[in-house]
This record gives sequence, structure tokens and C-alpha cells, in this order.
Amino acid sequence: MLTIHELETLVKNFFHENNCQVVEQEDNAFQVHLTETMDRKLMNRPFYWHYLDTMNMQGTPAKITFVTTQNQKHKNGHLLHVSSPYFQRIRKQLNIDGKYTCLYEQTNTQKNEPLYPWLIINVKIIYKGVLLKEELFSLGINLFNTTIKNEMMENIVTKNMNKKISDYSYTLTPTIQIQSAYYRMINVLKHYIQNKEHAWAKEAIEQFNHEKRLMDEYFQEKNEHYYKVLQETKMRYQPTVKIHVINGGLFYLRESK
Repeated sequence: MLTIHELETLVKNFFHENNCQVVEQEDNAFQVHLTETMDRKLMNRPFYWHYLDTMNMQGTPAKITFVTTQNQKHKNGHLLHVSSPYFQRIRKQLNIDGKYTCLYEQTNTQKNEPLYPWLIINVKIIYKGVLLKEELFSLGINLFNTTIKNEMMENIVTKNMNKKISDYSYTLTPTIQIQSAYYRMINVLKHYIQNKEHAWAKEAIEQFNHEKRLMDEYFQEKNEHYYKVLQETKMRYQPTVKIHVINGGLFYLRESK
């Protein structure tokens, strides 16, 4: 779970990356001046922009005030938390726009500094049996030295990232190909799944066998309808595990101290 500081950093970085002005305010608040593009994506006012487009008029993008703690000074501000409507819109937009990205960690040094190439993927493992269960992973592999780490986004969210590289930074050349690196991480996840206890799968099989016994007692003969219902029941309880890649990208990062 993201802390409020990490969440605030993530939201600010999102707006910075989309060329929106972020203005710091007192009492744990900040205001975002949206661009027209981001207003159209986030503010859910299509009729406003349709009218202006029809009249060939210039629109006024909205300003949003976010607060990390509710207070009287910014009582109309939008409280920032993972379930807040605006964060859910941002999250949805990240899924649309952010299937793949390439970002560079920003440096303030006057000396040449290397940035290490990391391939990072955000992955959802979906377990389907009697119930549906999900696990989220953020894996990264250093394309220079092949180190693999988990919880990479928790690390990235606190860094100052940009689509342009800093003046005195340079990137190191990968020693492995992206496709090879990707499958290494997928194999790590497969190994994790294989070594995990799967009581849920046994429960699903037992539930299917129980339903089948009830069907055998109910149906007088095993006709076409019987086999159709049996197949539907089997599909409903068949234990399955899927690895779904949500998004990913290349991140050029400073060496960890």
C-alpha cells in the first residue's frame, strides 16, 4: 500500500509528465493547472469541449486543488487517497497511456553520471477457483548486470523522473536483450507460483466433484443437456492461474547507494 507521501509524489509526477503546472500551497495542499488535453481526459465534461469545438472557441482548462489532510482552509479541496475519484481516473489514464514508457531519473550534479537501464513490469497474477484472487507484483531487471528486484514501483515513485535525460547523465548499454530480460522475470513469477501452496485449487476440485455427484443423482440419464451442464460446471471450478502484464517500461536509474 502506498503511503500518502508516495501517493502525492506519484500524482505530482503524473501531472508534471503531462505538462500540467503544479503549484504548492499551504496546509498540505497543492493545485494543478490542467492542460486542455488532460482536462478532456480527466474532468468528464465532454459537452463543454464539444460545444467549444463546434463554435471554434478556446476553452479554459480546469484547476484542481488536492489536499492530503482535510482542513478548513481548503475545505473544497479533493482529499487524496487511493480510493478517491480523481486518483482512480489518474490510475485509469495511466493504464491507457502508460502501457509502455521510457523515463530517466533526474540528476542535479555537474559531473557525468551513469544511468542504469531497468526493464520494469507491473504484473497481476490471477488465481481462479471457487473464488477469484489476485496478487500484484512490480518486478524490475537491471539490463546491465541482470539483477532482479521486486517492489520496483515503490522505489520509482519517490524519484524525480522525466522523459528527457539530464544534461550530465548518460546511459549504460544493456548487456542482455529486452525480450530475454522479460522472460527471465516471467520465469521468476512461474517459479514463485510453482512453489506456492495451492489449497484453493484443491478446494475448487473438491467443489466440482461435489457438484458432479449432485448432478449424477439429479439427472436420470446422461444426455446432451447433462454434458453441457457438466462442462459449464467444470469451467466454473477449473483451477487456473494467469499472469497478466499490466504495463511496463524502460527506466534509467542512478546506481543505488
